[in-house]
Amino acid sequence: MREIIETIKWLLDNHGATEISKNTGLSQQSIYKYMKKSNPSKIENMTLETAEKLYNYAISIQKN
Repeated sequence: MREIIETIKWLLDNHGATEISKNTGLSQQSIYKYMKKSNPSKIENMTLETAEKLYNYAISIQKN
């Protein structure tokens, strides 16, 4: 579980919401709430569906 959270954090810290949204189908608004510097939503509390999309996208770009 910790590896998944760290991978998602890496994605959110290193890639823009527009790019992530375009490649995952998630709304920019849902991505921004985890990227906020002040009082961000916790990754641990995101839905499994959202976490799966973000994790799979992060893995796909790390391989390239």
